[in-house]
Amino acid sequence: MKNSTKKLIQSILIFIVTVIIGFSITLISFNLFDTLTANQMRILFAADVIILLFIGTIAWFMYESTKSAGRKNCKSKEKINNKTNKTNNSFDFSNFAA
Repeated sequence: MKNSTKKLIQSILIFIVTVIIGFSITLISFNLFDTLTANQMRILFAADVIILLFIGTIAWFMYESTKSAGRKNCKSKEKINNKTNKTNNSFDFSNFAA
């Protein structure tokens, strides 16, 4: 339960930060619409897209790193289980009479 709550809070925080930054960048560009030239608006739009892509990439890398850590943990548990099963299967229990 703790882990799912932590993931939920983390996801909500990432969403809030992304929305706030995206909204503020868009707000700035609309407020400067009358004062900037066409080339300056294109530069501002390109910067807006680059910043939003950068934030999205960071969120994606965070998601993938937690996903790969989970896979790594499962693989290590599987190795331990395989070694334990191999050891148990190779042990001869016929010497022990009940």
